[in-house]
Amino acid sequence: MQIYKGKRMHGKVGMGPVKVFDRAVVYKAYKTTITDRVAELERLRKAYEHTDAELYEIAKMAKGRIGRKEADIFDAHRMLLTDDNFRGEIKDMIVGESVCAEYAVSEVADKYVEFFKNSPSVEMQARAADIKDVSDRIIANLMGKRESLTLREPAIVLAEELSPSEVISLEKKYARGIVVTKGSLNSHAAILARAADIPMVVIEDESIFETKNGVRAVVDGVKGLFIVDPDLPSYERYVEKLREQSKNSEDLHLYMDKETITSSGKKVVLLTNASSITDVDECNRYHADGIGLFRTEFLFMGNADPLSEQEQYKIYVSVLKKAEGKPVTFRTADLGSDKKVDYISIPKEDNPALGLRGIRLSLLHKDFFKIQIKALLRAAATGNLRIMYPMITSVSEVKQVQEIVEECRQELEKRRVKYAIPKQGIMIETPAAVMIAEELAEVSDFFSIGTNDLTQYALALDRQNGSLMDFMDPHHPAIVRMIEMAAKGAKAHGIEVGICGEMAMDPSFLQKYAELGLAYMSVNPSNILQIRKNISNMP
Repeated sequence: MQIYKGKRMHGKVGMGPVKVFDRAVVYKAYKTTITDRVAELERLRKAYEHTDAELYEIAKMAKGRIGRKEADIFDAHRMLLTDDNFRGEIKDMIVGESVCAEYAVSEVADKYVEFFKNSPSVEMQARAADIKDVSDRIIANLMGKRESLTLREPAIVLAEELSPSEVISLEKKYARGIVVTKGSLNSHAAILARAADIPMVVIEDESIFETKNGVRAVVDGVKGLFIVDPDLPSYERYVEKLREQSKNSEDLHLYMDKETITSSGKKVVLLTNASSITDVDECNRYHADGIGLFRTEFLFMGNADPLSEQEQYKIYVSVLKKAEGKPVTFRTADLGSDKKVDYISIPKEDNPALGLRGIRLSLLHKDFFKIQIKALLRAAATGNLRIMYPMITSVSEVKQVQEIVEECRQELEKRRVKYAIPKQGIMIETPAAVMIAEELAEVSDFFSIGTNDLTQYALALDRQNGSLMDFMDPHHPAIVRMIEMAAKGAKAHGIEVGICGEMAMDPSFLQKYAELGLAYMSVNPSNILQIRKNISNMP
């Protein structure tokens, strides 16, 4: 028996024979001189067409298997395929250097991959794998070959890394687990594995490739383990874990249409997090009570130009309409750090997580902020909307925001545009906000405790750094006390307080939240059923 310890990407357990997948040799593009540039460009055009058709089919398949939200990754792949800069550089290389299309695609893609891999932004790092995935597919079509990762029997896939399209090609009934040596929690491959409910771990140890095809193994996504050729006691223990896991999955479906209530009949408000209009469908699908965190920054990312007031207004109204009267809390754009846009200049920062982000960026770029506020005030006249401000550290910041809201109100009044002033709250996600919670409660309508950033800042741990995962302890007494302090501060002034982030999904904290009088929990849609089941067992 050989046990490898790594990083957990999806907390499920899987067992089966190993299938080693090596695609490194498939897409090797060699430099070849051409004489007919026109014919080479035509060959490239056809490869683009074939690639686009494949990506369309993959996106359609993904929507059927995991839902529209995660399948959007493949729509982004198709956008990359039509990117003028990407295509332009490939064409220039073919024409200018008389090289074959395969080589040009490979060279240009490698340059982009290297750029994104070195980005401080986690989202940008994830794009490196997307570019590699798309370029490999183009090259394969140019070569007239494609080695697909297809399972026809149960197996644990062992590879250096998997592309998003390779992950989605795995059928759940055969995919017992994924083990890779490269990857991160926020990679698109990991996101898709979680959406497809496939156990996944990252083992940064090349010796795992000594594992033979067909040998029995276990992927423990709860503990981050890859166990090769388990001994009898280990095998029997994991067989039992699999039985329990299967039974739990069957039980969860019973909670799809149920209310979120305790065993004594007390109603608990369970909300979902969202990043796009399509996420609202998930809220309705799982019968959540509304959206506790709509991350508006994702509406701005990926656009060459900022969204206008009217464009934002239409999006917010569409979200409210889809929510069918349920409350939607829109967090103003939490840009900066790992979430950047081209049209807002942010100087290079040694520590972006402690730099120009959240409300600081919004206050510095007041015109950009005011456009969003005016769009939100207009949308508030059409539905159940609340506004939330991120990364608050002082009362003066809240008062500056209030002054800007008043400016926006006056401008809308002059324009004779219909609007409403909704409830406005703040994220409690910094130790500073916790320490002055009572003062902040005097100038806020509600609190939402953001446990992800709060844990990061309180424990001085970069939550994007996978090597620190074992030190990221949400049960740390300091974190628990901070949540208590924030709840106490809100209660002192009679305002509502809820919680969002990973800790909102931790069943061991549910009773504690009830004792603190938290008004709601906001969690990812995929966690709704498990949380609802856990709450049903509470007194």
